Amino acid sequence: MKNTTITDVARDAKVSIATVSYVLNNRTDQKISDETRKKVLQIANLLGYKRNNNAYSLVSGGSCNIGIFTDIYSPIDACEISEFIQLCLKNFNTSNKLFNVIHLSDFKDTRANDAIILYNVSSSMFNKIADASLAPILAVDCLINNPLELFYQINCDYIKYFNLAKEHFNSEKLTLVIPNTHNIELREHILNIFDDVVFVSSSKDIIANIEKLRNCNPVIIGNFILDLMNSLEIKNAYFINKNTDSKVKAVIDTIEQVLDKDLPTSHHILTI
Repeated sequence: MKNTTITDVARDAKVSIATVSYVLNNRTDQKISDETRKKVLQIANLLGYKRNNNAYSLVSGGSCNIGIFTDIYSPIDACEISEFIQLCLKNFNTSNKLFNVIHLSDFKDTRANDAIILYNVSSSMFNKIADASLAPILAVDCLINNPLELFYQINCDYIKYFNLAKEHFNSEKLTLVIPNTHNIELREHILNIFDDVVFVSSSKDIIANIEKLRNCNPVIIGNFILDLMNSLEIKNAYFINKNTDSKVKAVIDTIEQVLDKDLPTSHHILTI
């Protein structure tokens, strides 16, 4: 694998080689904006020119800390992140490399990790963490619009979900029942695909819509909601599990490629 050079960093950061040199050597006698310094350091770290002090060589078999952070506001949030972490633990253990998966309770804890997974977070929280960390970041189940693309995102393919449900019910009149998202951009994306959506934070949201759900074509996403629907004897639903082995495998593959500096060609991966 070709070693990353200062020229590579300058090219991707769209700055001069001299600017990169000043930043990497922590020269304070040059007038360089904080934004430019941060961008150069993030790209240098992403390309492997300069690893942070907590990093280990994956090629030589060292372990790597993967931090997972999410916003938890409701019982369903806790169930979702618990299910995702359990899948990560199961699938990371099958990798040829040694990963330590750490659930982070505070966004400040993200600074001491080799890679960070941000699960179902708002854009403001994503930006806050991205500004404080040089480690590669994967945004999972959240849409992030950032022209610099110094991160990767993995999301469910809701268009594919719609087409599968349409084929199942032989109708486009569908009601999506899905765990609430803290990401406004993802919410708007979902609402642009499904005409009718019930965002669920707790069992109260299901109970409040029980009559409608018994007389429509409900499309359920998530095991927690499936259990709630079954307990209320709503049996006519089409079920989709969004936390799957294939999704977590995409997360693992992306992390391995990024940390091995074999950067993925796509910054946005869709899974079903």
